[in-house]
Amino acid sequence: MKRNLGIASLLLIGVTFILKVSGLLRDMTIAFYFGDSYLADAYIAAFIIPNMLFLFMTNGMKNALVPSYVDAF
Repeated sequence: MKRNLGIASLLLIGVTFILKVSGLLRDMTIAFYFGDSYLADAYIAAFIIPNMLFLFMTNGMKNALVPSYVDAF
């Protein structure tokens, strides 16, 4: 059981790292193609609200569900 929890933790770390790197690549691509323009500002403004909701839900799941799951087993 503890081995599965360790594997799940490593998987969570790996996925988080991949997400951070892909976000960096996204920002670098936007900066390369659009620079400091109103198009880049429009994209970023349209991206912030859904991304903020997604991050709130994933962090809430990580911070609330995982400790409850560990306590249950």
